[in-house]
Amino acid sequence: MQPAHSLGRRLGGAALLALAAACLIFNADRAAGADDFFDAEVKPFLAKHCLDCHDGDSPEGKVSLGQFKDAASAAAKPDLWHKVQTVVASGKMPPEDEERPDAEHAKKFIAWIERDVLKIDCN
Repeated sequence: MQPAHSLGRRLGGAALLALAAACLIFNADRAAGADDFFDAEVKPFLAKHCLDCHDGDSPEGKVSLGQFKDAASAAAKPDLWHKVQTVVASGKMPPEDEERPDAEHAKKFIAWIERDVLKIDCN
């Protein structure tokens, strides 16, 4: 018969392994969901309201938003997205002489930045 602490250590190791596997699966699902939202909501928002000025060789304000192809690439630049969040939330961007998003789309876009890029969870 094995000592109780040895059995507990093995069970603890198995539980730890199961927890690690569950975390990997959860994070993979979350990443897939983030990419789905990025493709369905963020890319169209950027194309309609941002990329005419903030893409290409000479983006205005040296802010290029066309470089982001998925949620992970966006999440790698939180400082830039914090600035984007600030100017969209304040109404400074898009400029008044450009097509502006309705309140619902702007709110979704800002919430995406907070949740998926800046990792702010208000729940």
